[in-house]
Amino acid sequence: MLSGLIKTREVIEMVVQFNDILDVDKVYYLASPYSHPLEDLMNARYEAVNEAGASLCQRGFILIEPIAMCHTKSLKYNIPTGYEYWKTRDRKFISISGGIIVLMLPGWKESIGVSDEVAYAKELGLDIIYIPAPSILSDATITNILMLERQAVVGVK
Repeated sequence: MLSGLIKTREVIEMVVQFNDILDVDKVYYLASPYSHPLEDLMNARYEAVNEAGASLCQRGFILIEPIAMCHTKSLKYNIPTGYEYWKTRDRKFISISGGIIVLMLPGWKESIGVSDEVAYAKELGLDIIYIPAPSILSDATITNILMLERQAVVGVK
C-alpha cells in the first residue's frame, strides 16, 4: 500500500541512527519539498512537515521550520510559494543553524529548494541529516502524499 515506503527494520534502524546523530544543543533547519502546481499536494506537504516538526520537537530538538512558518501566510496574503522568493531568507536561516534535516518526502530529490538548501549547507560545512518519511510520519500522511503525487503525474485534480 505504501509503494516501497513500508517501515522496515532498515528504516527503524535509521530512526535510532538519526536520534543518535542529532544534537539537542543545535538548531536545525528543516528542509523538505513544498512548491507544486497541485495545491492539494502543497497542502499535504505542509501537513507532513508539521507532523515531522512536531515529532522532532517532542524529542527535544530545536528547529527552524520555514514551511510551517510561512505556508498559511503565503496563501492568506498572496505571497509567492516558490523557492526563488524565499531563497535569501532561507539561506540566512541555514547560515545561523547548526545543520539541516532533510525530510525525504516524495519529490525531495527533484526539489529545487531542497537541492539548493543542501548545497548551501555543504558550502557552509554544516551537518546534513536525511530522515526517511516513514521513520517519522504516519502511514496515513504518507499514503495521502503518495496518492496526490500520483494524481499530479497523471494530471488528475
